[in-house]
Formats: sequence, structure tokens, C-alpha cells
Amino acid sequence: MRPNRKTATGARTKRVVRHKIQVLILGEGGTIQMGPKKMRGGQIRYAPPKSAAQFRANLMEALLPFRDIAEFTFRPVSTADSINKQPEDWINMIHRVNQAYLEGFDLVIITHGTDTLAFSALALCLGTQGLEPRQHYLPFPCVFTGSQNPVGVPGGDGIRNIQNAVRTGLEAYRCGVADVLVVFDAAVLPGHYTMKVSERRFTAFDCPGRPAVGWIDAKGPHLDTSRLRLRHDVVQHDMTAAAKFDTSGILDIVANPGFNPRLLRSVIRTPELRTLILTSHGEGNICHLGKRSLVPLIREARERGVLVLITSPYDAAEISGTTYQAAEIAREAGAIHSGRLNMVGTWTLPAWLQANFPKATAEQLAEKLVILAG
Repeated sequence: MRPNRKTATGARTKRVVRHKIQVLILGEGGTIQMGPKKMRGGQIRYAPPKSAAQFRANLMEALLPFRDIAEFTFRPVSTADSINKQPEDWINMIHRVNQAYLEGFDLVIITHGTDTLAFSALALCLGTQGLEPRQHYLPFPCVFTGSQNPVGVPGGDGIRNIQNAVRTGLEAYRCGVADVLVVFDAAVLPGHYTMKVSERRFTAFDCPGRPAVGWIDAKGPHLDTSRLRLRHDVVQHDMTAAAKFDTSGILDIVANPGFNPRLLRSVIRTPELRTLILTSHGEGNICHLGKRSLVPLIREARERGVLVLITSPYDAAEISGTTYQAAEIAREAGAIHSGRLNMVGTWTLPAWLQANFPKATAEQLAEKLVILAG
């Protein structure tokens, strides 16, 4: 039986003493939650679950080793490919996590497709914090996981990842962690800085430029709690107060060799554009010579009040804009370099800032982005 919490900010009902940790498995899609389906001719293929019962059946066998210490509740939300995730889905996910807390769950495991798992993890981090630094409202651990294979595939990573996610979540609960984690293979990664690095390898996620927050070996999960938010850090507040995202005014362009900046002239003159992201092929370097120089474009965008953010697809520890002349010129033109943010952060963080600070200028958004990027 799950004891309800009255509200996120008000008095709580007295918790019922129980022996099992209450775990919600929230199905946000992905390969990991697929189950076998027998086709004509006897072939077996894997397909998304069509019901809550099937979702439970696809995962429950893998979770039987935990039945003495945890009680599982299964709630499938989506079976669509995760590439279809939208900011509205992030907001709904945050509200479901909040509802799980109010219902008395101790831990949430979120199964998710790998394509956009990192975006959802960061969105949950951002959407459950306050508008000022060090305001954290998430009161319990939330663990994302996915897989390259469904749980039922022999030798695949599905069963290992769902089991490791639960093991890590239970350890996080025991340690008083109140943060977002990503568990994939033997890695425990911070929800704020995770990104997908492989489409095929079982080690498909990493946090380039940042340390992992734990690992899993033969003795089980090990967490570095000094790098995680703990329950005593949490401020009692409405967890969904900042669950807002607006991507409508963001444009992300890859600055490939030969890119014609004139194609963007009309775009930067539209009033809807608030953030222009330029993905460079170096440590913040952009073309600054000849007729295809991006410098005039950056200057015009800044004059029109557009935040210009330069990032990189590589595993640089920091995109500072100070190492090479090509990056320094971009900064002098008014661009902001992404620092230690990866490509997931340079999209999701501006979306959160724009929605929560709709009247902020580009300079104010840049200041907040630099602080939150850490």
C-alpha cells in the first residue's frame, strides 16, 4: 500500500511503515520495453507493448530478483519512437514524476528510447529546479535507462540495463539521493550532462568532459554522492513550478565548410528567433574569412537581440572560445561559447530559459546560461 503525500508544499500524511521500497516503472517508450511477437511462419519479432499488462509482462521477469525488497508499479506512457518526443512530452513527464511522489513512491525508473533519452533526462533536471541557482525540488531518485536490445533478447543489454537501473535506484534511495541518473551498461551518469555517443555499442552513453557519478561492477552499484543532490538539499516546493520549455524560437545550424550564411539572413530577421545555435567543427571555431564568413551574421543577429551560442559535437571538456583565433573572432562579434555544455544542453537549456524568463534579453539569458552550465 502506498501512502499518499497530501501536497508537495503542505503537510504530509504519516507514512505507513513497510518493508518494500515502492518503485514506479514509467514507460516512455524505447526498445527496452518491447516484447516478442510471433509472426506467420513462426518468426519472432519484437514490438512495443499494446497494454499496461503487456508492458508489465515484458519487464517483470527481469525484475523478479528484486521482489523481496521492492514492489513495482508499471505505467506505460508511450510506445512511439523517442525521436518524436516534444517539449510537451517533457512537461507531461515531469508532472507524472510529481504525481508519483505525491502517491508515495520512493523511486522512479524511466524506460526511454535512446535517441532522445539524454534530452528527457536534462529536461527532468531543469524542470524540477527553481529559477535561482541551488533550488532543487526533486525529492527522490529518478533513473533513466534504455537499451540496444529488448529485454527478452538473449545476450542483449536490455535485461542487464533494466536490472542495473533498479539496482542503482535502490542504492540511490538508500543513500538519500534526490537526483536524476542515467544508467546504461555499467555506467552511472549525471542526468544534467549525459549524451548518446553510439548507435550500436552497449556503452552507448557518456558524459564527455564531466566525471561519471558512479559505476556498476561485480559488487553492485557504487555512487559518488558528493557529485549528487541529496534529500537534505531539497527545498519543499511545487516540483512542477518551472516545468516549462519553449523551443519555438531556437534554430540549430551546423557550420559545415562552404555553408552559405546568406540563407540565414531572412531567418535572423524574424521576430520569433531568440536563440541561434552554431555547431562548429572545432573548439568553438567558425569560418571568418571570405564571402562565407559567419561573423557578419553573428553581428546582425546580436544587434537584433538574438542569443548566439556556439557549440561543438566533440568531446571537448570546455568550448571556451579562447584557444584559437577563429573562436576568439566569433566571441568578439557577440557569440557565447557553450563552455562545458554538450549538444544536448545547448538545445534544452535555452528552451527552459526562454520559457521561464520570457521577457529576458539575450544578455540576461546568456548570463543565466553561463551560471547554469557550470
